[in-house]
Amino acid sequence: MMRAVRAVALCATLAATKPCHAQMSPPSVPPPTSPPPTIYTPRETVQRTPMRVSVLDGRSFRDVGTGASYRLYGIETCEPGQVAELGPQLWPCHVVPVAWLVSATLNKWVACNVVAEKEGIRQARCASNDFPDMALELLRTGAAVVEVAESGPLIDLYKSAEAEAKRSSRGLWGSTFEMPWAFRKRQTSQPQPPPRQ
Repeated sequence: MMRAVRAVALCATLAATKPCHAQMSPPSVPPPTSPPPTIYTPRETVQRTPMRVSVLDGRSFRDVGTGASYRLYGIETCEPGQVAELGPQLWPCHVVPVAWLVSATLNKWVACNVVAEKEGIRQARCASNDFPDMALELLRTGAAVVEVAESGPLIDLYKSAEAEAKRSSRGLWGSTFEMPWAFRKRQTSQPQPPPRQ
């Protein structure tokens, strides 16, 4: 009871300058302003919502929610049917990056920053829970090679990772193999057998 009397007395004393409800309300916050024209703000390209993906091949996957396809920017991996040779052994080099990508994305969130779009497929730098740049990691393990058609600072970083894998004979670099683009070109230039009837 005593507190209520003191609060009323305080309000009565201050009422000469402001009404009581104005004295007890929080201060007003100025509305947000847009940045001055001298500040550069880049357009947003980072995917805001992480996604779950299904792996399509050693460098591509599809968002299971939207169906959008993504390809890891700046790298090439062996094609289905392509083999590498380690001494007397032939091994299906296309399976290694597929297995790695499945392991890196299965039951994990993936976020991508689209770099370019080619033929309806988003070329992107992508990260999962464990890898901040999945293409870079594939290059470090020797499961991928740098795409020769690309250039720039990111590709220079990728080339450095590829060179280290090559020096250490990791992955593909411990075997004899045909570059993926040469394998594709050779496959498309060879006449295909007629379909079986």
